[in-house]
Amino acid sequence: MDIKHYLRRAVSLPPHIIIKKMSDKIFRKVEFVRRRQHDMKLPTFTKALSSHDKLDSFFKCVPVELLLPHKDWIIAVTEHYLAHRFDLLGSGWVQVRHGMRCRGVEGHVYYAGREVTPDKDGRWLEGRINRANVTESKRIWRFIDGDYSPINWHLDFKSGYLWSGDTWFQDIPYGHEPGVDIKVPWELARMQHLALLVWAYSLSKNGREGFRQYDVYHREFCNQVLDFIATNPPRFGVNWRCAMDVGIRVSNWLVAYDLFKAHGAEFDREFDSLFLKSIYEHGLHIVNNLEWYSQLHGNHYLADIVGLLFVAAYLPRTPETDVWLAFAVQELVEEVEYQFTSDGVNFEASTSYHRLAAEMVVYGTALIMALPSEKLRALKDYDYRLHHSIPELRPAPTTLYSLEGSEEKTPFPVRYLEKLEKMAEFAMHITMPDGHVPQIGDNDSGRFLKLQPVYQSMTVAGAKMCYNNLDTYNVLPDDTVYWYEDHADHRHLAAAINGIFQRHDFADFATEKQLEYSIVKSLCNNGKFFSYRSKKKNNYKEHDTSDNGLELYTYPGFGLYIYKSKFLYLAVRCGHIGQNGNGGHAHNDQLSIELAIHGVPIIVDPGTYLYTPMPEKRNLFRSTTMHNTLSVSGKEQNTWHEGRSGLFGMLDQAKAKVVEINTHKFLGEHRGFGTVHRRLLDIHERYIHGFDECNLSEKKTVVFHIASGVKIHTTQRDSRLDLHCGKLKVRLSAETGEWSVHESFHSPGYGIIQNCQLVKLQSTQNSIRWLAEIMETK
Repeated sequence: MDIKHYLRRAVSLPPHIIIKKMSDKIFRKVEFVRRRQHDMKLPTFTKALSSHDKLDSFFKCVPVELLLPHKDWIIAVTEHYLAHRFDLLGSGWVQVRHGMRCRGVEGHVYYAGREVTPDKDGRWLEGRINRANVTESKRIWRFIDGDYSPINWHLDFKSGYLWSGDTWFQDIPYGHEPGVDIKVPWELARMQHLALLVWAYSLSKNGREGFRQYDVYHREFCNQVLDFIATNPPRFGVNWRCAMDVGIRVSNWLVAYDLFKAHGAEFDREFDSLFLKSIYEHGLHIVNNLEWYSQLHGNHYLADIVGLLFVAAYLPRTPETDVWLAFAVQELVEEVEYQFTSDGVNFEASTSYHRLAAEMVVYGTALIMALPSEKLRALKDYDYRLHHSIPELRPAPTTLYSLEGSEEKTPFPVRYLEKLEKMAEFAMHITMPDGHVPQIGDNDSGRFLKLQPVYQSMTVAGAKMCYNNLDTYNVLPDDTVYWYEDHADHRHLAAAINGIFQRHDFADFATEKQLEYSIVKSLCNNGKFFSYRSKKKNNYKEHDTSDNGLELYTYPGFGLYIYKSKFLYLAVRCGHIGQNGNGGHAHNDQLSIELAIHGVPIIVDPGTYLYTPMPEKRNLFRSTTMHNTLSVSGKEQNTWHEGRSGLFGMLDQAKAKVVEINTHKFLGEHRGFGTVHRRLLDIHERYIHGFDECNLSEKKTVVFHIASGVKIHTTQRDSRLDLHCGKLKVRLSAETGEWSVHESFHSPGYGIIQNCQLVKLQSTQNSIRWLAEIMETK
């Protein structure tokens, strides 16, 4: 960040906040210098823990009948993983290895390094691992199977950029070269694919056809984990740069390891010893690098806390791990209060980040509920003075609350549980008829655990037609099956949360997601919390319903309003920019809409595409002109700072608010253009009448991004055009202005881009009236 950015931030803050931020920054800098000097001289691998120490176990065996419906894609994707092929952040299925050739990002291609010939003694690691750690790395490598080929964990395997494995983690650069995305190695190193190897192991062990011999999946798990440990010494390399990813990785390791054991796999003593030691090293790294800042702590810090919770829950009790557990429980409760509104919605102003944060909360909550009495005693008796990080740990004991109808006590107050339940309600209410959620705000395709990802099959030819950047498949026959992960289906979140509350409407909504429901329910020992709705009884009102069947779900804490019927789905965005005004994951989408008719998406949000690799594309996809609202030439609803410092923040100039709302009317406004833009929507099942008003002399444009698969037919009359999808036809017309059709882009997931079209209605008048009318239906 440049000096101008800091000066701009400084003048906007009160003096005591400036002093606090400066002191925090100075403390962190001094501490980093001390730690860097230490780590450059001495090994960062810790000494071996007691040979008698063992990890606890929480996850139970998953019934094979819950896995059988997913057999086809489990076979296919685990074959990819055995070959070290991964499809992450728009990469396409690509084998990640040393010396590979990468296709590049937007024309930017880097040299990915030379090929390696690994030897059993690990001599190939010399020159790749810093000198103080190379001896231990070579020792660890000797436990890996001789025919195993190493994964290049330090590589952005899209652009080809390679980070050095012997660079201290705080010295790792990012956002410094065009096309380079540090999220790519981070995403791979989260290792969220490991749990899927368990499902293949279980189905193979139960005699299902199409799988390898079951021990192959078990050995691959061990080899990949040891490969990572050997080539990523603690605090060196790109995969220790971000504590969030350390927390997600260690949680996925522990869940996969626990599930393997629950399904009958056995691990040798050497692996268990190295694995347990690395789990401890992950916990140590997290607690010493917490991403908590006095003015803002979001999903990164939540991942830190939940990752530390998993580590402390699984490791044997010691005074140190007791403090980790107590701190993680304390902060999880605090962060749910801080990061989730009274609506149960995450404060990032992003539907996708709501999913990510809520996943962490539900699995963290379920794990705490699964703790045995011996571990729970740590919450009553711990030495808070052993905690030296910011924020502070309160003195013992942790506050416990009685459960309704039970003598059991938990650290969860009623408000926490109500918010958790509402997290699932939000996911349920905003879901479109096709099972997808609207892309409001950023979507980085981030997940905590991927126990039941949604895969869809298509041919390679179809994939190349749909997605511009899947050209790695030009070496395969066009009729080859391509398995594509659907990032917009959030129903698994409601299923997981329903494992705690066991509500019938959640079960009906997430019928196909029984796997995560079963896993969370078993973690909670089949117990459940009472629904907050049962306390409200007849006074509870979930939503408003009109005479013509339209239901209205309002989420003012997010700034999202959903109109639903059996026929129509309309989402309207109007609210704050998130993160307590920082707007790091918000877009300039105020008064933007998404529309589906009979389950068919018609008008869609274009998504996110990329973050730091292409700053100009980052800013394009979050700009006003890329959203289904009114734009004014040369103006943004909210501005952001130039350069890398402005990529994750914006100034809340719009101050959007809802003026009036009911089941057939929405009236909202914002002030981002220096004057008021007001949008009135008259909503009926067969039509939506829009009225945009903005008193500026500049040219104004009402934009609609049209879903792929919808064809646009223009007519002789410029005042209208027709949108066709099968037998469905939607007519767009206007009293004034001129319609035009343009080429644009749509990003259904991070790093993925496809062609689409957008429609513009341009006018110089201050008032623009338009009509979206359903002419034909299926």
